[in-house]
Amino acid sequence: MKILTMLVTIAALTFVSSHTYAATKAEKQIKQCQKWKDKIKKYDELRRKGGKAKDMDKWYRAREDLQAKFSDKNCRRWRHQLE
Repeated sequence: MKILTMLVTIAALTFVSSHTYAATKAEKQIKQCQKWKDKIKKYDELRRKGGKAKDMDKWYRAREDLQAKFSDKNCRRWRHQLE
């Protein structure tokens, strides 16, 4: 009986810890996606305001790099959690 109780306890702890790990991993991904989305918005605002051609090009390239990261990491799946 004690062995069965121990096995059930171990199984429950394993399930909880793996479930917690998945949640933590998802939270980290959401935070990273949110950072990228915020930076993309920042570059959009800078480009809307205008500026020197050199700066506009630099902002455009930076935005495109961030957009590529956003897409590569499949951040669209978190779109409902992002602001």
